[in-house]
Amino acid sequence: MRLLGLCGLAFVVGLSGAMMPGPLLAVTIAQSAKIGFSAALFIVLGHAILEFALVVAVVSGLGRMLRAPVITRAIGVIGGAVLLLLAQGMIHAALSSMGTLPWETSSQHHAPTVSAFSLVGMGIWVSLSNPYWVLWWATVGMTFLTRALSYGWIGPAAFAFGHVSSDAIWYLAIGIVVVFGRKWMTAPIYNGVILLCALFLIGLGMYFLLGGLAPQLFTRSRRQAKT
Repeated sequence: MRLLGLCGLAFVVGLSGAMMPGPLLAVTIAQSAKIGFSAALFIVLGHAILEFALVVAVVSGLGRMLRAPVITRAIGVIGGAVLLLLAQGMIHAALSSMGTLPWETSSQHHAPTVSAFSLVGMGIWVSLSNPYWVLWWATVGMTFLTRALSYGWIGPAAFAFGHVSSDAIWYLAIGIVVVFGRKWMTAPIYNGVILLCALFLIGLGMYFLLGGLAPQLFTRSRRQAKT
């Protein structure tokens, strides 16, 4: 049951990041408009391959170093701070663009037709070239993975599945919207979801910050719950 909760948490956090306008979203919109729905499928596949490779690296060896209490607390503090900054950026983006959608201003004329292999590579390289993606995995992602390691290899696997599922569902939905119709997703709905995700990240960020700065609070609450 806890693993199911970890998977669900990874899904919500991943969705909050996926929904924010960025290079991967722009590329998905442009290629889907030019090529069709298959472009979104192959781009998100490349993105997923990269993230699964990163999780495998953590489980294979990098995770041993991350289990040290000092490092775990430091990652928690940094990850919590980054979550709060991401939430602030999401709130600002949603409030400043209540009347527009990301794909309404995206150019559809600069995406050459490419092969499926190239689209998968595009998903990998666009993700790697995004400093926010690197920052997220170096802080927030590592925070989740260090906690997931307490379950053994199945913990990071559950986290990776939940996180990649959120990316896949969102970007494939974007491909469907771009190709088959845009009327159902209005700007107020889109930005309202962004605001809800931001509030969720604020709560999660505060949890990580307190866990890193004052871990005794959580150990006390666990002891009291047991007694």
